[in-house]
Amino acid sequence: MLTALLTGPFFAVCWTVSGSPFSVLDNHARFYDSHEHAGMPGFRSQEESLKNPYSGRKITVLKYIFSGRSVKDIFLMFIKGYVKTLTRGVRRILSMPFNLQIMIYPVWAGLCLMPFLKKGRPLLFWGLLFMLPHSFILNLHLVGESAVDIRLAASCLPLIAFAFAAFIYSAMRVFAPLAKKGIILKTSLFSVDKSAGK
Repeated sequence: MLTALLTGPFFAVCWTVSGSPFSVLDNHARFYDSHEHAGMPGFRSQEESLKNPYSGRKITVLKYIFSGRSVKDIFLMFIKGYVKTLTRGVRRILSMPFNLQIMIYPVWAGLCLMPFLKKGRPLLFWGLLFMLPHSFILNLHLVGESAVDIRLAASCLPLIAFAFAAFIYSAMRVFAPLAKKGIILKTSLFSVDKSAGK
């Protein structure tokens, strides 16, 4: 219901202006269709597709997704897109503006831990759902583009934050009790100032 209320005005304006509520989405489908089939028989050349990718064949989003693809192919494209986002996409995000790619390891660890955390499971679900449209697009071939599009990879930012938080939370759950018992060296992070409050 909330989604409909938030997106309703956008689709209403599209309908008023172009006669179709999905005209903008179909325009993006034409863009990716032009790139994916550039140079193939019956389609425009790569040069023409680069010059004006939005002037390709008229096609809707659903027609584009299912055109020449089986359900298995579509499923695998989504899976590959998720993998590409959570590997190359995350690495690229963590390298801007500073190179923090080392942080990808706690992010991956957090992703593995989230299914086992009560509050992690719903966050994992919503994070992956937010990435769903872009996981398909990221797996498509773009003429002259080999790098992951940072704009599309940015859809994984909420999940990255959730995963890193899950890693920190789990680490605290393990190390804090050990520090209390003196099993590991107490640091200012785990120690308690007993004089506080006196």
